[in-house]
Amino acid sequence: MKEINLIIPDHPYSRKYNSLGGCEDIKSHQWIHCNVKFIAKPVAYDPIKKAFCTLSPFTKLGWRMLNCPTETISRWTIKDSPVATQEGDSLWLSFEILEKIPDAFLKFLSKKFEIKIKLTYYPPYVIQSKEKIFFENKEIF
Repeated sequence: MKEINLIIPDHPYSRKYNSLGGCEDIKSHQWIHCNVKFIAKPVAYDPIKKAFCTLSPFTKLGWRMLNCPTETISRWTIKDSPVATQEGDSLWLSFEILEKIPDAFLKFLSKKFEIKIKLTYYPPYVIQSKEKIFFENKEIF
């Protein structure tokens, strides 16, 4: 699968970009860049892959939670990993989210699909990434 980039049109939380493609709120933003790796056999993460190839992935996955950080995701990139690891193949998902990481959503996916999920994220104005691993609804730091 090649890389797929999706943008929800007229999303209420869309981040504003200038004509050169740079973020307009670079000095005052609260966006967190997230890279999510779903580690499992392709058959296990296939429903996630199919859902994020649409404009309504959360609904397709059965995720409904009010006041969840996932409500702020308006664009994402999804692709298969070009290499397999000892733990299995992986699917990569990348997005920006406002203010908080989507812990509850990733726990939900880990439990529902029984897969290991590795989240690497960059809080605002932080150069070094942070990581969390979710597996069968348990967080491993």
